[in-house]
Amino acid sequence: VKTMEERGSKQFNSECLKLLEQSSNVKVNEVSRYSFQCRNVVAIHPLNEIVVYAYKQDIYAVSLRHIKRNATPSPAIKITTTNLNFDILELSFNSTGQALTLIGSNTILFLYLSKDIIHLLTNPDQNSKRELLIPSESIGHFIHSTTPNLQIRRARWYPDEEVKYLYILTADNVLRLWNLDQNIDEPEQTFRLSEFLSVFNRKLNDDSFDEEESSDQSKFIDFSFGTFSHHADWSSFTVYVLQA
Repeated sequence: VKTMEERGSKQFNSECLKLLEQSSNVKVNEVSRYSFQCRNVVAIHPLNEIVVYAYKQDIYAVSLRHIKRNATPSPAIKITTTNLNFDILELSFNSTGQALTLIGSNTILFLYLSKDIIHLLTNPDQNSKRELLIPSESIGHFIHSTTPNLQIRRARWYPDEEVKYLYILTADNVLRLWNLDQNIDEPEQTFRLSEFLSVFNRKLNDDSFDEEESSDQSKFIDFSFGTFSHHADWSSFTVYVLQA
């Protein structure tokens, strides 16, 4: 996996696609065109060398461990799940590989991957049907049902944390923190970024700052976390937000 990643994401995607074409009816050209429209439709399990790839509403998994062990293409397992009625734009595992998110333009599904599921994905020969049903739950269904066109700009798992913390940035300039071990319907914390920007500019004593105009024009498009550290500092509790 590291060797493929070091060659660059473009070649890595290409090699994943070849694996899928060899073991399923997915065509490389179709998926390549689709992947350029998305953020990241490839995800690698952090512990078990499983490559998961999405094409619109279809999800496939290929075991790199099986390929290494048998020196032959691995059969692709098609993953089906409940509640999936949107095209997938991004896939993401959490740091332990116990959870997988399917991210659409305004919906996120959460799949819990048990040890039995991981075993079947790692050993595809033990699954004669080449298909696996994994139940899913919608994150923040209430929020997105009351605001159905609320676009998801970015969703990221908090790194190095066994508790399933997921941060979601939406087009209303709100960053929400979800503790998926506790509640998938309501966020644990909500950060209204436009309000933070207003406070920040007031502290700078910027006389030219127009609070109402800034609130209307502010557009936060991405975020990232500070470096995880075991030292007694605030690095791992820092979120950097990109404003356009």
